[in-house]
Amino acid sequence: MKGITSVHGHVSLKRRYRHCSDCNTYSFPVEATLGLATLYTTALTRLATRCVGLWSYELAAENLEELAGIRLSDTTIAKIAQETAGKIADQMDDNPAFCESFQKAKGETEFYMDGTFVPILNAEGTREWKEMKLAAFVKRLLGEYALPEEWATRFLPKPLVVYAFAAILCKEEFQERCSIERRRLGIGGLSSALGDGAKWIWNIIREVFGKTDECLDIYHALEHVANCGNQHANIDIVIW
Repeated sequence: MKGITSVHGHVSLKRRYRHCSDCNTYSFPVEATLGLATLYTTALTRLATRCVGLWSYELAAENLEELAGIRLSDTTIAKIAQETAGKIADQMDDNPAFCESFQKAKGETEFYMDGTFVPILNAEGTREWKEMKLAAFVKRLLGEYALPEEWATRFLPKPLVVYAFAAILCKEEFQERCSIERRRLGIGGLSSALGDGAKWIWNIIREVFGKTDECLDIYHALEHVANCGNQHANIDIVIW
């Protein structure tokens, strides 16, 4: 008896196992052909990992049960996500199609980088927060010039291809990762690099790409403008 979890729920399969006298293991050879070699079907894995991309492991487990009627623990959700992430990483390293699709895509090359803190469960069972750095190479056709008051209504071409990666690494290690991905994709210069103004982001961009247009995103720029306005609002102005 073997339990399989699919998008239709939990299924129990009863079949006869074959024994290999050389390696002393039991198996059912047809499982690989049927796509049932693992405990979770491909469709279920896709659904579970999509939930993880939107919510935490606990919320992903709750929403998966609420929306699809599939009950999995947050620990199982985490295991599926981590295994899938490893498979995707292997595909990105070994599959030349990723590089070819990026190189053939038309448009200007943009680069985005940011950092966020995520909760980590260590091997010994302790929990802590660590910074995960993420970056993306994007190719997009140039859009028409627009003033700030026109941003909400202008047409901005959508990205034609996106190559994103993330890792929990120190600044030096992530800088090397950016260099590796740049060489993998065969990227020369950039049309622009977008960041939130953090010094480590600009330092990596300059080290990896040299001189390029560094763009501070509008949300963080307006945050500084608002802080400046608040400071002036607290100053009493006396006119003689």
